Amino acid sequence: MKFQTTDIKNFISKIQHPNLNTVGLLERIKDKKMLIQSYVQSQHFKALFLAKISGYSSDLAPDLNAKNLKTGQLVTFTNEYGNAFINCEILGFDNDPDYGRCVYLDSSSYWFAVTVDSLTVQDGYIGLTQDDLDTVSDDYVDSLMPWDLKILKNAV
Repeated sequence: MKFQTTDIKNFISKIQHPNLNTVGLLERIKDKKMLIQSYVQSQHFKALFLAKISGYSSDLAPDLNAKNLKTGQLVTFTNEYGNAFINCEILGFDNDPDYGRCVYLDSSSYWFAVTVDSLTVQDGYIGLTQDDLDTVSDDYVDSLMPWDLKILKNAV
């Protein structure tokens, strides 16, 4: 597991959005509890994506891939309102360029692809360390499991 070593302000300057909510992003990065919760939930969303979504590709078509994106890469997704979501993992791609949304992420909307332009590649996890993740208990992980994943795992 890789962790971001680049200066945060330098990283934020790479996010290309005219209305970037910088204050909100910095607050999110400082909130360790929220970052850990988000990490755990993203692992659940990844499991749901892999179990429920089919027809995606593990590679993005070269003509769509201006940022050299790869499955497994960590990115920051910035929505149309300028809200940035860090530590998103690329799960797969939709190579149908008709609607422009072609990158699937481990988010609560794992089934809804985002545009390449809305992503900024990260060097690793932002705001988290291995020590942070080592403190996460199995009970905590289970407490955040979405009901549909519990059904898939027969954990209900």
